[in-house]
Amino acid sequence: MRIGLLLGTKRSKNHAQLLLKLALELKKSGVHVVLICPEDHFITRSAASKEIPVQHIREFKMSYDFAGALSFRRALKKSKIDTILFRDHRETAILVTAKFLMKGKLRLVYCQAEALAPMKRDFLHTFRFNQIDAWITPYSATALEVKSETNLDHDRLHIIPIPFVSRKRTPNNASPHHPKSGAFKIGFVVNTERTDESDQLFEAISVLSKRGVKAEIILAFEGLKLNEQQLQQKMVETSLRFGYTETPLVANLERSESTFWSECDAIFIGLHSEPFSGVSERAMANSIACIAFSSLLSKDIFADGHAAFLCKRDNVTDLAITIEMVMNNEDLRNEITSNAFELAKKELSVKMFSDHLINLLKALPKK
Repeated sequence: MRIGLLLGTKRSKNHAQLLLKLALELKKSGVHVVLICPEDHFITRSAASKEIPVQHIREFKMSYDFAGALSFRRALKKSKIDTILFRDHRETAILVTAKFLMKGKLRLVYCQAEALAPMKRDFLHTFRFNQIDAWITPYSATALEVKSETNLDHDRLHIIPIPFVSRKRTPNNASPHHPKSGAFKIGFVVNTERTDESDQLFEAISVLSKRGVKAEIILAFEGLKLNEQQLQQKMVETSLRFGYTETPLVANLERSESTFWSECDAIFIGLHSEPFSGVSERAMANSIACIAFSSLLSKDIFADGHAAFLCKRDNVTDLAITIEMVMNNEDLRNEITSNAFELAKKELSVKMFSDHLINLLKALPKK
């Protein structure tokens, strides 16, 4: 078994960090693994320092690229790779072409990194997706989405929790998170253009404020073309609309992630971008109490409510009641965050994913 972990572009640093850590775990298990990336990719130096082989390729164009597929085939033959794991769905066309050029003697494993766009059931997508030998998705809720939005052969779909690797360190123990002096701070990460969940949080805090319960909102953003001032102005307008008179605190998560987690006493998890944003996993790893609306996805992520506080779907009144319960019940908060920390440590580790991946690859037919 010779596995290539593909970084066809320099787009995502978090994807690169995950694949580097995965390469190390696979190597420890005796698997021959190679990182495949453009020559000037930042991960090259890190891989060399950890003695992970690197095969350089020309950077992929995010469109059909026959010349890129030819170049990629030559690189695979040079490294004698028989399996490719990739995370960017836009690379599918090039990889399927390379597989055709290799007369099918290449196994493709897609590790899903983002939610699907609606309705990928046309002939071209159906053909390409069914050239993928294994499609890994993290939860039963995301598997249902794949089944409903594509014509992928269900035998190719495998549910394996996918770890999120942050460039920032997280604690290595589950010490209780004690609220600081002053108002209780509820965090929220803005990483999608949709505003309904942030609106609901502002409305819930406003409901509490009218009852004399003091809580503040601290916001962070990542993956959006906004700066702190633009987001703060946008959120001030939202807060005033719901009668929340405090100015929301705003942070850039990519620059000040550790500060954000240290400031949060709890976090409201927006489910529109989960589980692929990794917010829930990072919160659990930092022993921050998670609050989310109840759904199939949140029950999947948070062990049916054992690792988070779940409230009724789209019910602002119940969200406010849940936030107040989290604020006032320290023993229960510590119990839930401890459960969450252990879940993240055991079920969402790179080591666990590596073990599942090896077992999956052993079960796949050889080409």
